[in-house]
Amino acid sequence: MAVGEKGEFQLTLVNTGNVVRIYQLEVDAPVSLNVELSDNLVVVPAGSSRTVSFFVEGSEKGSNSFTVKINSDTGELLDSKTFRANIEE
Repeated sequence: MAVGEKGEFQLTLVNTGNVVRIYQLEVDAPVSLNVELSDNLVVVPAGSSRTVSFFVEGSEKGSNSFTVKINSDTGELLDSKTFRANIEE
C-alpha cells in the first residue's frame, strides 16, 4: 500500500470451548503506522469464530510490523500475532 493509504488486515478468533469467551485486543505498532481495530473487545460464542479487521495506514515508506495481543477478559495474555505492512511511495 502507498504512504497515506489504508490497508486492511484480518484476524479470526476461534472458540472451541463450550462457554462464551471474551477477548480484549491490543495493538503494538511503531509510530510510523496508525492501526485501527474494528473491535477492541470481541465476544465469541461457544463453538464459533469471529473475524476482526485492522485498518493500517503508514506515514513513511518501508516494511513495518505490528503485533496484535489477544488478552482474556481478565487481561491475561493468551496469544499474539505479528503482521507486516509494506508501505511504498
